[in-house]
Amino acid sequence: MTDEVKQSSTEDKIRDFAARVEKLRQMGGAKTVAKQRDGGKLTARERLDVLFDPGTFQEAQLFVKHHATLFGMEKKE
Repeated sequence: MTDEVKQSSTEDKIRDFAARVEKLRQMGGAKTVAKQRDGGKLTARERLDVLFDPGTFQEAQLFVKHHATLFGMEKKE
């Protein structure tokens, strides 16, 4: 019985982690990405794809958040 609870809990944590990663990879959502592209710019991930050879870039610290407060940055994630 205890093993089932631990396994379920671990599976829930893995699903939660995967959902958080997917949310971050959406870069603020479709509206934010469209605004970036409408301005004639590539997204940060697209720029990385251009800069690095395929399979050579390894992202680190995906969950780091900024602590900036100037210029309204405290309102942004």
